[in-house]
Formats: sequence, structure tokens, C-alpha cells
Amino acid sequence: MKLKTKFGVIIIFLAFFGCKEETPEPILVKAIFSPEVSTIKEKEQVTFTDQSTNNPTSRNWSFEGGVPSSSTEKSPTVTFESPGQYQVTLTVTGPDNSDNATGTVTVEELVQVVPIFDADTMLIKVGGSIVFEDLSEGNPNTWSWVFEGGDPSSSSEQHPTVTYAEEGSYAVSLTVSNEDTDASETIEDFITVEVEVASGFGDDADGWTIVGDASGGSNIDAAYSPFAGLDDSGYIYAEDKVTGGVWYFNAPNKYLGDKVGFYGGALTFWLIQDSNMRNQFNSKDVIIRGNGKEMVYYHDVYPSKSWTSFTVPIDVVGGWVDTAGEALTKEEMEEILAEVTSIWIRGEFETGADTGGLDQFEMIKP
Repeated sequence: MKLKTKFGVIIIFLAFFGCKEETPEPILVKAIFSPEVSTIKEKEQVTFTDQSTNNPTSRNWSFEGGVPSSSTEKSPTVTFESPGQYQVTLTVTGPDNSDNATGTVTVEELVQVVPIFDADTMLIKVGGSIVFEDLSEGNPNTWSWVFEGGDPSSSSEQHPTVTYAEEGSYAVSLTVSNEDTDASETIEDFITVEVEVASGFGDDADGWTIVGDASGGSNIDAAYSPFAGLDDSGYIYAEDKVTGGVWYFNAPNKYLGDKVGFYGGALTFWLIQDSNMRNQFNSKDVIIRGNGKEMVYYHDVYPSKSWTSFTVPIDVVGGWVDTAGEALTKEEMEEILAEVTSIWIRGEFETGADTGGLDQFEMIKP
């Protein structure tokens, strides 16, 4: 009986332990993502990718300083608006555990370009050239210029030179860019191109005539000499071989019409006289007529037997008077200048025979 009992216990023991199930190994997830470290510019996007092992059942991203600030997507795209260093955290969960990983994003400030430009002059004569200077901030490395009315009409040079062939006011535009940003600036009426209101007499008399008591009569073409001018080129002249009245150099059409914009400027010219210099006389030296009125100017000195420079200010300080000798107001002068019909420059200063010459005449704006 004892033997049977022991044998039965052994059988029961083996049956009990032989039927017990084995415990499975835990499935552990590990959080991994890319990129772990990233350097971007502000307002730039970066895409993160969950590369965690063992197929996590859920994930949660946290983006410090990012938009969005959190996500459950596998590969979220995030924008960082402001410069700085920010932490990125990924937490993943599986059947048997949770895990997290952290990384950093460095957001650098954008280098903003600011288009700024200037020119060596903003007022030129027709046919003149201007050198433009780029003064932009932010270290630009590309330039795109647009020149209204200019030649060339556009340029990618940093400091281009442009020629203007027609009268007018013109806009200039500049677009600059660097690796981060681009920006544009346009200035309307930045350049003013004027018709040159001047006579250098390099080739001919430039349309000037003679009025008054000169040899050959009144309203004759001014005589032209190709030599002995100020710059060894030409000048105009007239002769008077008799005793009588006074004669004047009469300006051509380009000096007439609306010249009110020249108020505050000046007339500049050179005179010379060939006479015995013994019988000089006073008379109106410069006469400008317009709108049925007249403004008169008197020189302080006579021209000599060598070239003498004259500058006549076109303003109330200059000493202009009306036909009665009364000082003119600004308004009265502007009324005449608004519709100029003639400009006379005195060429005769000697009673009797003489010759007078004119060179380098210019009407200058303020």
C-alpha cells in the first residue's frame, strides 16, 4: 500500500507541473526619431519622423516653440517662428512599456535685406549719364534694377551706369536678395532729365540773332566765329560801325515759353567788347519779356576787352526792375517767366564803332 501511494503522488506532481504555460517575453518599445538635431531658419518648416522600434501603439510629440506645439502623427511638419533653441520630445507607448526621446532644434534669425540706393546726381541734362550706388543692408548677393526711361532699362550690376535720352522725371526700382530674404524699393520721379538750356557755340550760332542798332540792320543772324572763344572754340558776335542806338543778342526759342521753374536760378554768360573803351554808356543790360510785361537788369561793370563773366540771379534779390525802375516782386517775376517771349543780352557798350561777343550762355535752374 505504501508503494502505491508514493507512485500516485509522483504522477500528480508531474501532471501539475508538466501542464503549466510559459510566460511570454515583454515587447518593449524604444522611442527614436529623426532628425534628432536640426538647424533651420526662423519661419522655416522641418519634418520629424517617428522611427521607434517594436511598433508602438500610440505616440505623442511635443514641440517647444513650434506650430503646432504637439502632434500624434507619425511624420509631423512643424514651423518655428522665432529664433532660439527648442526641445522636441517624442513619447511612444506599446503593450508593455512607454519610452521617450528628446532632440533639439536650433532656429537661426533670418538676415533681412533692406534695399537702399543713391545716385551721383539726380538731375541731369538730356544725353547725360548717372552712376547708381547700391547701399542695401543685409549683405545682398543679387541685384535687379529697373530704370524707367533709361538705357539700359534694367541691370543686375551692383553699381550700374545709366544714360537718359529724353526729358522727363523717371522712377528707379531695386530688388535685392540674399540666401534668406528678398525685398524691393521703388522711388517715383527719382531722376529728373532736363533739356540743356545752354549755348556753347561749339559748332554754330545756335539760333541766336541780333536786334537793335547793329551793322547790317536789326533782326539779323548773329555772326559766328569758330575761333577765339573761351574754350578755343566758337562764339557769336556783332559789329556796330556807327553812332546810334544799342543792339542786343536775342535768345532762340529754347529759352522761351514756360520758364517759371528757373526762378531762383540764374543766367550765366561771358561777354567781350572790342572798342576804345572811352565812351562807355549805361543801358538795359538784360531784358526778359513775357505776358506783356518786361523785367530789366543792370550790370555793375562793363565787359572788358578780354572775356568777362556775368552771373545774373533770377530772383528778387538779383535786382530786377520793371520799365519804371521799380523793384519786382516774386509774383511779378514769375508771371513774366511763365510765358517768356524774348531774352535780350546787351552787346553794345561803346558810343561809336565797336564789336561785341557772347559765349557760354546758360539758363540754370535753382
